Amino acid sequence: MTFGTVYTFPQNPRAAKAAIAAKYAGVELSIPQFDIGTENKTPEYIAKFPTGQVPAFENDKTNLFESNAIAFYVASQGDAKLLGATKECTAEVLQWLFFISNRIDGPLAQWLYPILGFVPYNKGAYHKAVNDIKGAFTVLNAALLHKTYLVGESITLADIVLGATLSVGFTTVLAPEHVGSYKNLMRYVKTLYAQPQFKDVLGEIVFATSEKKYAPPS
Repeated sequence: MTFGTVYTFPQNPRAAKAAIAAKYAGVELSIPQFDIGTENKTPEYIAKFPTGQVPAFENDKTNLFESNAIAFYVASQGDAKLLGATKECTAEVLQWLFFISNRIDGPLAQWLYPILGFVPYNKGAYHKAVNDIKGAFTVLNAALLHKTYLVGESITLADIVLGATLSVGFTTVLAPEHVGSYKNLMRYVKTLYAQPQFKDVLGEIVFATSEKKYAPPS
């Protein structure tokens, strides 16, 4: 039985959070073909999801339009303890979700979006994004010095969200010249991407060997 439906576009790392969580939780998600830019602007869609954004989720109990909320709801199903084995662990999972949202999502988007053609390139913004990501990676690298996962002894939603969030970056801009010194973090992400639940959703992550640079339109 399908647990719910996720509306998204293909290879959306934000939607991958819920998809990976579903693999661990043992629930099935329906992910239909979706015409982004058209279907998410209809009155029917806006009535359910007021921001008009994707991913969005619905089942017979709720409608959700923020990717971390969707992933959290999916992760709450089953017995995998993806939200942590104790209340304290759940608080730590939430701590890392907020950290990822506040310290990684924005800078990584600022780094990637000019390359993808979503926003104009700005040299100052590029350097700030790189420095901000390195600052976040310094925190993560220290946190993972004596740990396999961010919270507890098994994979939680914190790991799923971080792995999904960084997946596009590691195939494009997060090359050795930027991440080679973060040994603990690199060991950690390689452990995540080797898991079958991650591979089922993200495919094989081929790590960039050099940074993909912004190329001005000809």
